[in-house]
Amino acid sequence: KQLKDLVGRDHELTIAGGVTTTQDLAEVDKLGVYAQVGMALYTNTLDLGDAFSAPLITDRPDGLYPTVVVDELGTSLGLVYSSLESIRESVKTGKGVYYSRSRNELWRKGDTSGNGQTLIR
Repeated sequence: KQLKDLVGRDHELTIAGGVTTTQDLAEVDKLGVYAQVGMALYTNTLDLGDAFSAPLITDRPDGLYPTVVVDELGTSLGLVYSSLESIRESVKTGKGVYYSRSRNELWRKGDTSGNGQTLIR
């Protein structure tokens, strides 16, 4: 926090090294600081999907995250819901995987329709 205060709001700060847990990532994010987690990922100490999810918060009682799906140009395609499990699966497979509130299970976009989604960034 002292470093972030010293750097100020006009500059970005990135921490590299020593960030190995999702709790570390969430705490660093609360400070408005970026974290590099390369070694934790390479050594499988930290799952990439968990790392991506660490700073997310939701006020929903079911713990789901409202997720806006967009195309390559940023045009909104729709609103879906994601769970920690669906985010892990999306990051792992590179495909659109969400949480179906009506079926109470993971929904892999395109499994039945053939109209799948690929993560692009």
